[in-house]
Amino acid sequence: MRQRHWLSCWGLTVGLFVLSGCSGIPITLTATTSPLPPGVRGTVTAYGNYCEYFLLGLIPISGSLNTQEALEEAKEEIGVDVLTDVSVDFVLHYYILFSNHCVHVRGMGVPRDVLKRALAEQTCSCAAKVTPDSHGKSSPVSVPPT
Repeated sequence: MRQRHWLSCWGLTVGLFVLSGCSGIPITLTATTSPLPPGVRGTVTAYGNYCEYFLLGLIPISGSLNTQEALEEAKEEIGVDVLTDVSVDFVLHYYILFSNHCVHVRGMGVPRDVLKRALAEQTCSCAAKVTPDSHGKSSPVSVPPT
């Protein structure tokens, strides 16, 4: 009788482990979260995530998924305004009494000083250029940004 009780407990434990699990789905990849001058890339690794939780896998006990919150968390974590090489993944975890669904954001942050320098250089390259006029004299001409 004692051996039968042991087998039923073992079977229940194995069954519960079989019912739990996780999976991940890659959602998207993007080059950058904002337009950047040519050649500017992120150099600092950033991570962010946002999750929602369910009781018994059905009853929501937290807010809904928010990809923008995960993106903002990644940027705030390292103090940057722009990320490059961004990937967004959707991950599901199922356990016996609860489950969670999470959005994970990974990317490379562009340090603010690098971004400011690149934008300043882009602005300076569009400064007034001097060209000769019809009388052979030089006169400044404003060139629109390219």
